[in-house]
Amino acid sequence: MSDDQYLTQTQIGKRYGNMSAQKVGKWLQRVGLRNADGSPTAKAIDGGFCKEKYAGEERNIWFWIWHAAKTMPVLEESLQNPAAFAAAQKERAAKEQATEEVEMEDDEIEDEELKGGE
Repeated sequence: MSDDQYLTQTQIGKRYGNMSAQKVGKWLQRVGLRNADGSPTAKAIDGGFCKEKYAGEERNIWFWIWHAAKTMPVLEESLQNPAAFAAAQKERAAKEQATEEVEMEDDEIEDEELKGGE
């Protein structure tokens, strides 16, 4: 896929009345495509919503660009049906919480097994 199918957060923001890149980042986070640390979620990466781009040698940094045809509909949906979007976000947060709790339990079991093996 060529880079012209992808947008920076700044370019996305311009499509919504000059919204800042930071606000777009928070929006991407609310729709489940971006983590709090700024990295894309597994859903975003696995779903082909984004890819890394090199900014060039003078800047020597990598950043994420977003596939317009995949990302924009998700953002639009969050605007068109805020109640359904909010419910989906609560459900996603509950699933993430449950997953974290299971992982913590697994870590505790592993720690106990290691202690028992001493």
